[in-house]
Amino acid sequence: MTQSKQVVYKIGYIRVSSTDDRQKLGLEIQRHALETLGVDEIFEDKSSGRNDDRIEFKRALRRAETLSCAGREVIFVVYKLDRLARKTSTLLLTYETLLKYNIRLKSLKEEIDTSTPTGMLLFQMIAIFSEFEVNNLRMRTREGLAQAKADGKLLGRPKIDATVKTRVLELYQYPNLRLKDIARECGISTKSVYNIAKAAGLQRHA
Repeated sequence: MTQSKQVVYKIGYIRVSSTDDRQKLGLEIQRHALETLGVDEIFEDKSSGRNDDRIEFKRALRRAETLSCAGREVIFVVYKLDRLARKTSTLLLTYETLLKYNIRLKSLKEEIDTSTPTGMLLFQMIAIFSEFEVNNLRMRTREGLAQAKADGKLLGRPKIDATVKTRVLELYQYPNLRLKDIARECGISTKSVYNIAKAAGLQRHA
């Protein structure tokens, strides 16, 4: 009697860089793509791809390693390689870890599967160019800020007008008004209201 072929177990990992509600769409796109592929488990992070200390990322890797050590055939699936990491060093280290445990890596967007020599080559090339793109963007940002400063442009948030500050201090003296009410009335943030009052030495007592 021949033994039936073992079913492949798919571990999915999705990530966005921010906890902002606008990023939910990005997570849903990734989740939908992985679920369509039939991924068995999905781990999710809201963290920068340059952060190597991502909790769910580590959990996903440990889960994949555990299953592989138990004799299961495992595929680690991501929507796109930059969801896995932004640093070439991290990408390559992750690949080496997966390779050590005989775990395949699959990236849907780039159509990469490291079980093939072509897939391994594509992975290494994209990993290098991914970090090059990030570094290039960082350099252009620094150059842009330097040029803006040289042109005499004000960087950062605009200063709050003196009349607005005066109005904030007037309203702040009414204890029944909440900070967010004052902020809404003056068109500034709650933190700005607090900072203006603090700079003027005003305090509220319960």
